[in-house]
Amino acid sequence: MVAYLTTWKKRITMEAGGYNKEGEDTALPARMDNIDATTLLLVEKKGGDTMKQKIGAMRQFLLNAVSSKDTTTISRIMPLRIIPAKKMIITPLETGALKILNICLQ
Repeated sequence: MVAYLTTWKKRITMEAGGYNKEGEDTALPARMDNIDATTLLLVEKKGGDTMKQKIGAMRQFLLNAVSSKDTTTISRIMPLRIIPAKKMIITPLETGALKILNICLQ
């Protein structure tokens, strides 16, 4: 699982423009502001669906390793879980109001 997530980290970083050039900290991406790379790979190309399945499979694998009488208790406190995001609907009126508010606050 660690190798799988590390591969995704590298793919997203390369899609966003790669790592810093020689002589600099090469552990950090060259561009930290490119959020489109994550959306492209995980949402548009459906990589997030695969990641969700792998996380779910890993969770189930770990739960299967404990006694069946403890599974329910451990399942509730296990940090490795997927919590569905709440859907937000933003209307054009709200979007316009948010832009105006943002301009006023600057």
